[in-house]
Order: sequence, then C-alpha cells, then structure tokens
Amino acid sequence: MLTKTWCFQGADPNEWPYAYLLAVPCVNGQVDNPLGFWYLYNADKKLTAIIPELNTSYGERRMWLVRQELSPTSTSSKENKKSPYSFRGRFTKDIHVSPFMPPSGWYTVDTSDPCAPLKPGQLDILVTLTSPEGKPLMVTRVTSSQPGLDVPRASMLEKISFLARWWYVATCTVMTYRILSEAARIYFMKSARYWTRREPEKTALGKSARTVERYGYPYH
Repeated sequence: MLTKTWCFQGADPNEWPYAYLLAVPCVNGQVDNPLGFWYLYNADKKLTAIIPELNTSYGERRMWLVRQELSPTSTSSKENKKSPYSFRGRFTKDIHVSPFMPPSGWYTVDTSDPCAPLKPGQLDILVTLTSPEGKPLMVTRVTSSQPGLDVPRASMLEKISFLARWWYVATCTVMTYRILSEAARIYFMKSARYWTRREPEKTALGKSARTVERYGYPYH
C-alpha cells in the first residue's frame, strides 16, 4: 500500500527505508480507524514525511504524501525547541468526511516524532482544517497521557493492566456513540450548515462492493 501511494504521487520508495504506523488497534474483532498516520524516516532515521490515511464512514480511503515543511534551522531555534512539534505539513482536502464541513480546503498537521530518542512513544498531534477562504474551521489535538507500552518487553502484569484500563476506548460501540452524539448536538443545537456527500475523486480508493452489489444485480 505504501509503495503504491509513493509511486502514485511521483515519489521514490527508496527515500524512506523506515516507517512507523500510528492507528487504532483492533479490539475484540472490531476496529474503527478513521485516521491513521504513517511516519516516514530517511536512511538517517530522520522524520521527513508522513502519510495521513483517512478512512471514511462510507468505506472510502484517501492517503496523502505530506513532506516536512519545517527547516532544520527553524526546528533548532529557541522558540521551536519549546514546541512539542518537530514536523509540519499541509495537504488538500478533496474527499467528503463530515456533513458539517465543506468538501474542499486544506489540512495542516503539526506532530511530534513518536520515535524520537529522547521521548519515545510520546504523542502530540495537532490537525487544523482551513476553509478555501483561509478561515480555520476545525482544530483537533491528540496527546498521549502516559508513556507508551513496549509490548515485547512488557511483563504479563503490565499487559493485563494496560488492557484493563484501555480496552473499551477503541471499541466501535464507544466510537460510534461519540460520533453520533456529537453529530446530533451540532445539527440540532448549533444549526450548522449541512453538506451532502459527493462521489470521491480518482485520488481516493472507492468502497468495497456490498454483497447485494456483487451478487444482487443481474447481468445483461
């Protein structure tokens, strides 16, 4: 999948020999992973690009190759040393995600390096959606509350403790409830504008055919 994305966007796969995937895990056979991030590292293990992988509720998928916009000089300055973000990139929004957001605009992603040697496993991701007119429409942030769990080195007690505290967070039931409750609040209380879904462009992967679509239509 990564190689196809690189080649489709005119990049050389050999530029990034290392990749790190950040995504929602499968829990009890269920998974709801609307957005994942591939962190791409060059031969010197420097974070130089990311691939945001968007999966819509309609079963469509869109992957963008986003290169680093921060220069080495800017990341080493005093002001940016205090910032948790070591990567910034922008990419165009060209797929329907939410009925309360326009289908066009662009995203800006500021993120820390999850594989940084000083803070391994520490996450801080800031995503800003900007309208075509240049106005910020949505700002969302994901941060880690505790150090990551190194599964191969963790003891059985640490693994059980981790699952006991976090198993319910990633389940589809919880995710679906939160999405629907927030959508209802925005629709009924905020009276937000509503955008209908448009068909995805060629840059996106279409949804898989349903059973009725595969077998329910007669051939002519």
